Amino acid sequence: MSLLLSERGLLDQLPSTQIKALARARTLRVLPKLDSVRKGRVVQFLWESGLIRNASAIVDLRGGWLREADLSGANLPNAKLSGANLSGANLSGAMLNDADLSRADLADADLSWASLIGGNLSNTDLAGASFIGASLGDAYLGEANLRGSYMSGCYMSGAYLEDAKGVTNEELEQRAYFLDGATMPNGQKYEEWLKSKGKREK
Repeated sequence: MSLLLSERGLLDQLPSTQIKALARARTLRVLPKLDSVRKGRVVQFLWESGLIRNASAIVDLRGGWLREADLSGANLPNAKLSGANLSGANLSGAMLNDADLSRADLADADLSWASLIGGNLSNTDLAGASFIGASLGDAYLGEANLRGSYMSGCYMSGAYLEDAKGVTNEELEQRAYFLDGATMPNGQKYEEWLKSKGKREK
C-alpha cells in the first residue's frame, strides 16, 4: 500500500480505476490474515492516509473482513466503512462522527461510549450491539436492525430511526437516554408520539 501511495499515484487527484481496484484487492486480501489489533491498525492507517474518508474515499471496504477488529478509541471521523464486516468489533470509545457505516455488519459489536454523531447507519446490522453511553445525536438509523441491542444511557437526540427493526417505540424510550427530536421506528417524532401515547393512556 505504501508503494501505491508513493509511486503509483493512489492519492492523485483522480487515481485511475485500475489503481483503485488494486488497492481494494490488496486490502481485502490481507485483512482475513490479521489479528484483531492489526486489523484496527490497517483501518487507522487507511483513514490517516486519506483513503477511506467519505468525500474522497479511494479504497472501498465493502465486504472487508474486519470481524472482531480492535478499534477501541480509534479516531475515525468521516470514515467510509459502508458494507464492511465489523461483527464483534471493539469500537468502544471510538470517534466516528459523520462516519458512513451503512449496510455494515456490526452485530455484537461494542460501541459503548463511542461517538457516532451524524453517522449513517442505515440498513446496518446492529443486532446484539452495545451502545451503552454512546452518542448518536442526529445519526441516521433508518431500517437498521437493532434487535437485542443494548442502549442504556445512549444519547439519541435528533436521531432518525424510521423502520428500524427489532425495537418498538416503547422499548426505545426505555433504553435510550435522550430522544428529543428523534424520529421513532413508527415514523413519528418523539414528541408527537409522547402526545399520542398520553391520549391513548387517558
